Amino acid sequence: MGSVLSLVAMVTYMYEHRHGDMTTHQKIETGVLVAVFVSALLNAALIGPISLEIMTQQYMIEKEHSHGDEIGTHPVGKIQQDAKYQKVRKRFMKYHAISSLVNMVAVVGNGIHVYYLACQLAGI
Repeated sequence: MGSVLSLVAMVTYMYEHRHGDMTTHQKIETGVLVAVFVSALLNAALIGPISLEIMTQQYMIEKEHSHGDEIGTHPVGKIQQDAKYQKVRKRFMKYHAISSLVNMVAVVGNGIHVYYLACQLAGI
């Protein structure tokens, strides 16, 4: 959904500013909207599905060890010694961190876009 909305914002902005020379602010805003769209699409189409697959693998390993359904603090048990679990967990954390960083790009980009919109409203 985020990639569709960012596409709509980007296309709408580019359509409204399609005539001739763009100011520096308009070029920056166009670049920001493109970055927001690319980051949202990258997360939705590539990083998210990979993270989900790895998370499912991690969950299955936890189920094998009767681990993961507890509420609150609990003893770690033998799952921490499982090399397969540690490898899957490390891979999941890597993709989760990448996903978070890509989401941060989109959030910051949307913030910059809102800032430019507010500046335009202040000038009215």
